[in-house]
Parts: sequence; structure tokens; C-alpha cells
Amino acid sequence: MITVRNAISQTNDLHKSIHLALTEILFSIDTRGRVYIMEYDDEQSISCTYEVCSEGVTPVRLSLQKIPISTLPWSTRKIQSLYPVLINNLDELPAEASEEKRYLEKRCVRSSILIPLIIKGEPWGYMGVDIVDKHRLWSLEDYQDPPVQTQRFSRSLLLNLVNQTCDLYPYLWLSSFPFSVA
Repeated sequence: MITVRNAISQTNDLHKSIHLALTEILFSIDTRGRVYIMEYDDEQSISCTYEVCSEGVTPVRLSLQKIPISTLPWSTRKIQSLYPVLINNLDELPAEASEEKRYLEKRCVRSSILIPLIIKGEPWGYMGVDIVDKHRLWSLEDYQDPPVQTQRFSRSLLLNLVNQTCDLYPYLWLSSFPFSVA
């Protein structure tokens, strides 16, 4: 489906790596939409940190900042339980997902998939794919492959961040050992 690992390994710039990976995912869906990363700011809110849009699709990242997770209980419960959220058609959402439906309608979304981003068994956010030009019946491949890809994505991002931190602050790496280096 996608080669996120290749996109992340193409550059040492974390932000550019993420943008390349999201762009590759966007091209793989073969329709108009947006791909984005939502990260938990704390235990109370979530914000969009990255977004890539098809030509003609309005970016929404700036409007998705510090959203109280209590306003999106249905999707939050699923993501925090490490389950993907698959929406073929907004009209199929249960009544308890009324706030999610409102958020999606505001962004002109017709179908969406949200995949938890997991590090050490805990969600730190999710990757979302919004389809704006048609409904999509998500396939078995869509159900199975994204969790594997997003776990690779999470690990690669974490490793890239650790490497950048060690490059910028080598003394932190050395000071983490219980002995001194002369």
C-alpha cells in the first residue's frame, strides 16, 4: 500500500519526513482529500500537527487546535482503545457520534478513516484520511494495513526524533549513563 519507512528515511529533517510520508499516503488513496496527524496535547485536548491536502481541498489544520477530547467521545474512546475509526458515509454514524459528524461535515468530509498512532502500547494521537469528493467503502486492506503502517510510522518518527535529539544535544545521551566519561 504505502512505503512510509522509505518516506521517513529519505531525509534527516523530521518535519519534511512526516510531510513526505503523508503525501505518499494521500497519493495512494487515489481521490481528493486530506491526510493529517492529530496528537494529544495532554489528557484533555488534541491538535492537528501535520496536514497534506489534494489540490483544491481546503486545509483545516489551523482550525483543529486544542480540541477538547470530551467533545468527541465516540472517536476518542475508539482511538484510546487502539481501534481504528472507519466511516464509509457520515449518515451511517451512530447517534453517539453526533459531534464527530458535525466536525466532519464542517470539513466537507464524505468518508474518513482514523488510525491510532501507538508507542509502547499507548496512543499518542492518530493519522486521519478524509475523503471529500465521494463516499468510500473501506476495503479489507484498508482495515488491515494501516495499523501496521502507522506502527512503523510511530516507531520511525520516534527513532528519528531520538536521533535528532542526540545529534543536537549529545551531552544528554552521555549524561544518561551512571558513570562519567573522561
